[in-house]
Amino acid sequence: MPDKPPELPVDPRALEASASVNVITWEPTLLGFLDMLQQHGLMYLGNDYSVDSVYALSNGWVEADRSLGVATDTMERFQQWINARYQWSLGRPWPRVFSFENLWARDRALKAFFVDLDMFRRGEPPDALTPVAAALFETNPDLDLMTEEQKEAHKKDLRQIFWTG
Repeated sequence: MPDKPPELPVDPRALEASASVNVITWEPTLLGFLDMLQQHGLMYLGNDYSVDSVYALSNGWVEADRSLGVATDTMERFQQWINARYQWSLGRPWPRVFSFENLWARDRALKAFFVDLDMFRRGEPPDALTPVAAALFETNPDLDLMTEEQKEAHKKDLRQIFWTG
């Protein structure tokens, strides 16, 4: 019978270190999982972390929910919001819209998706300015001198310039 290895004394610093490890918590919904993907996407999707992968994953999640009888229309409403925001898209799926508008740059398309998803979740209208464009608009030193028509024209220009933000 082999000898039992000797018990090592527990170092209290090791216990403190293990207690401070970040634990990932999430809401077990598609939007909760998308929040996790936004923070830790490479951990879940590896080198294929792109809007196409997120789209495939979200479609699979929605189908799984439907098969379990869970009613969800969030991504359908998001697609409608994208159709209204990018009227030139002619109803194309949102990963194609983000890929096209960002010249097929995967990292920029993914960033654009999460910016727009956050705007959608906050209940902003489809014609709302991205956070970067809104910051530029609000910090414009000539804003107080502009008429309402000039302000709307300036917002329109910013919308055309800033796709992501």
